[in-house]
Amino acid sequence: MVLMLSGDRMTDALKKAVYDFMSRDYVADVNELNQLIRKNRSNSANLRPEMPPIPFTGDPWSKKQGNCTLLFSINPKWHEPGTNQYEKEFREAIQLVDKFHAGDEGAFTNYLKLRTDYFNSGMAYGKHFTYLANRFRENWYDVEDVWSEHVLCMDCLPWFSDNTDDIDNEQLRDAFSNLESLNSYRKIIEEVVLLTRPSRIQLNGKPTRIAFEAIFADKPFTSSNNWGMHTGEVTISGFTIPVLAHNFGKSVHGPNSIQDWADMADEWKCWLSN
Repeated sequence: MVLMLSGDRMTDALKKAVYDFMSRDYVADVNELNQLIRKNRSNSANLRPEMPPIPFTGDPWSKKQGNCTLLFSINPKWHEPGTNQYEKEFREAIQLVDKFHAGDEGAFTNYLKLRTDYFNSGMAYGKHFTYLANRFRENWYDVEDVWSEHVLCMDCLPWFSDNTDDIDNEQLRDAFSNLESLNSYRKIIEEVVLLTRPSRIQLNGKPTRIAFEAIFADKPFTSSNNWGMHTGEVTISGFTIPVLAHNFGKSVHGPNSIQDWADMADEWKCWLSN
């Protein structure tokens, strides 16, 4: 399989990183990860080998360079066959990636379009993304559609599971240093940063914060008293980017209410101004 490039360095470099990542044997990668990042009490990290990973959710090429947020959650949520989300999102994604692995170059193009068109195709998982869109609209981007130009969704761990209870945070952090699968995904993160030049990275979930602090931060993040909030900076692809981290939204100890998010946004603004 050979990727035909167009000559635009930033566009092509990100596409090449996605191409290389999606070319991997995702079943073998999941089987390895399930053993290496699982908690000691668990038999597996509970990642699903039947589902390929996702490079991002939304269109990185449409973002306003220097005026956008990269939002990293823990990992994408699995939905069983027969459910609405499986039928409208997962089934086609699996088919396209399997065709791509069989040598169909057009399937890669179609798969990439599936990811970039996620929010305007009727595919988005509303239970998760509507909540986040509302919080971003209320506190940071006063626009109807935050996904088009201002927020790109990614994951710390881009393979699917139906819960994160069996993932060991420290093992996940350490895996970024020695696993080829995660190093391949890290290349996508680096190219997305080069393309979008984000004004902020937001880390939604403790495992994500632990991993990014270890991988990309020159010094530990500063903790707050509420919502598991941390602030700091990371350096990715030569760019130093401010970070807002917090426990997973709508979790027991995370920012839950509209007021929680408003208070967190105010605290974040105070930190930026100091």
